Amino acid sequence: MPPTLVTVSPIATLLLDPVLCPDEEITVNGTIYNMANPSGVESIPIATPDACDSIVTIQLSFFPPALGIIAQTLCDGESLVVNGTTYDAANPSGTEIFSGGSVNGCDSTVTINLGFYPPAPFNLVQTLCEGESISVNGTVFDQANPSGVVVIPNGSFTGCDSTVTVALSFLPHSISNITSTLCPGGFLVVNGTTYNQANPAGVEFLPNGNYLGCDSTINVSLSFFPPSVGTFSSTLCEGESLMINGTLYDQNNPGGTELFVGGSYTGCDSTLQVSLSFVPNSVNNLSATLCLGESIVVNGVTFNQANPSGTEFLPNGNAAGCDSTINVSLSFFPPANGVLSTVLCAEDFVVINGTVYNSGNPSGMEVFPGGSANGCDSTLTIALSFLPPIEFSLLDTLVSGQFITVNGTIYNETNPSGTQVFFNGSFQGCDSTVNIQLFFEEFELEFSTLAPSCFGFQDGQFVIEGISGGKPPYSVSIDGIFFEPLDTFPFVWSDLPAGSYQLTVQDANGETYLINIVIPSKIEPLLDLGPDLELELGESADLEAVANFPVAQINWLPSTWLDCDTCLLTTLIAPQSDITYTVTALDPDGCPATDFLSVRVLKLRKLFIPSVFSPNADGANDLFVIYGGVEVRQIREFQVYNRWGSLMYRASNFQPNDPAFGWDGYFQDRLMDVGVYVYYAEVEFVDGVVEVVKGGVTLVR
Repeated sequence: MPPTLVTVSPIATLLLDPVLCPDEEITVNGTIYNMANPSGVESIPIATPDACDSIVTIQLSFFPPALGIIAQTLCDGESLVVNGTTYDAANPSGTEIFSGGSVNGCDSTVTINLGFYPPAPFNLVQTLCEGESISVNGTVFDQANPSGVVVIPNGSFTGCDSTVTVALSFLPHSISNITSTLCPGGFLVVNGTTYNQANPAGVEFLPNGNYLGCDSTINVSLSFFPPSVGTFSSTLCEGESLMINGTLYDQNNPGGTELFVGGSYTGCDSTLQVSLSFVPNSVNNLSATLCLGESIVVNGVTFNQANPSGTEFLPNGNAAGCDSTINVSLSFFPPANGVLSTVLCAEDFVVINGTVYNSGNPSGMEVFPGGSANGCDSTLTIALSFLPPIEFSLLDTLVSGQFITVNGTIYNETNPSGTQVFFNGSFQGCDSTVNIQLFFEEFELEFSTLAPSCFGFQDGQFVIEGISGGKPPYSVSIDGIFFEPLDTFPFVWSDLPAGSYQLTVQDANGETYLINIVIPSKIEPLLDLGPDLELELGESADLEAVANFPVAQINWLPSTWLDCDTCLLTTLIAPQSDITYTVTALDPDGCPATDFLSVRVLKLRKLFIPSVFSPNADGANDLFVIYGGVEVRQIREFQVYNRWGSLMYRASNFQPNDPAFGWDGYFQDRLMDVGVYVYYAEVEFVDGVVEVVKGGVTLVR
């Protein structure tokens, strides 16, 4: 068989490497290639003319996206049309796509972000005199047109329009009144015109006369005080006289008229009419009945039983202050006497006229001042007699712990003797006396106590170790109600709180003994964390637990934000929310003490971004810096743009208050122009909250 000739065709390969727009794609052998899948190899079966497979290598490249930014600051009310869309204060930002708008025929995207200058208003508030006016941008404002709004095109420093709101007020013509009261014959000169009683009223005009420089009018109206006339009438004793205004008035010159220059309360002259009368001297008779021993003194002379009558002359002695004569004539009451004689009990007594009369002072004499019917002294003679006292003795021997009650008084070992008086106890109705004397046999209780293990615990003990005295067997009670037999020693009471107890012991004879027992208490362990705290977000504080005992162990719960939860002194590090700590401490015996501390966190978020800075190298306000309190963890992002949206400055992940991350007003080594620049900042606080802050800062020089 002749050989077969086989022809082998080479593999057909193809490189497909077009440049596409970012949003374009191609499909090869059913596979889509785009920016997400820009390259690959495809095997296409029977694709060549000789029916062989072909291999296509795809290697796409893409034009870079065409992006633009329009960041511009417009005046209030202005707008911008981009790609048919109107952007203004109500629609300040957006994105526009221009189909085929780039140089390579691909789409281009423009981001619009407009800012707007605030309106530039100005209030012109002014007060003018009547008839004056002002002109604002050609408009005249006066009393007929006192207010309005004037727009000044391009009048603000930004080149936008400014608005002036005019509000005028007008001072009225100044009118003042002079109303004064003068003395008769007085006058007043106003603006060169004399006003008096003949010309009491008028009107004066003073150009520019008030304190504001406006005209003023003065209305003058005078009145005059009437003449001041008074009357002086007085009654004198015979022979007396009076000097008035230098004139002597007496019985020979009893009346007249006196002029006092400037003497009235208004400062005007006054006239006084003087009229005197005279009183004659008086004569009086003094007749009285006195008690024996009494006397009276008239004009320094004593009148009594030895000198019962006479006549006295008293200069200036009557009610009018004139001389008087007194004729004295006295008489006297007879004496008043009495006797008190009675029989009393030995312990009785009487008090007469403040004096105590008893068996030791049975008699005497008392004088009662004013005690008689006529008001004179009376005399009482006292003569008392007394019954003999009734007494007996009570002697007895008791067992230690026993007692008896006599007349309501308890007699025992601490009070073994005494005297008791039974009021009205004798058959005669007098008091009787009992003298008590007790003797006691010895009774002793041997015992010990054990304090509770901790303050407030109820595991204390009382142990009776032995008894001497009395007659066994014994029974015992700690409450005086329920008794237990006391058979063996030691006898133990357990589970007792600290405090005082009265133990009652009864012996076989029924004798009762009372013993006071004290179970001591341990000192109360106290723990003090101090007052509750208020901290600002980001602020830290030292916390200390103060104990009145040696602390063997301490625990803070929860341990959140504490640098040590087993220490007396710890630091609370920048808490981010309100929290209450419970702290428990143990003393060396394991006794606990607990206290609580509440911490309130004030999330003030202090942040200050200046609105103006002046990069003029004068050392003051040269940098645009973000300032913040301890609650600020970091500034994540800080960007500054000009009015056209170009980035002037950017910094990331830095601390506030750091001048190293402040904008110095330069861009590409050139100091920027005066104007308003827009900033954007992302601020992260210590509690994880992130706030975005936007605004404008004015660069000045």
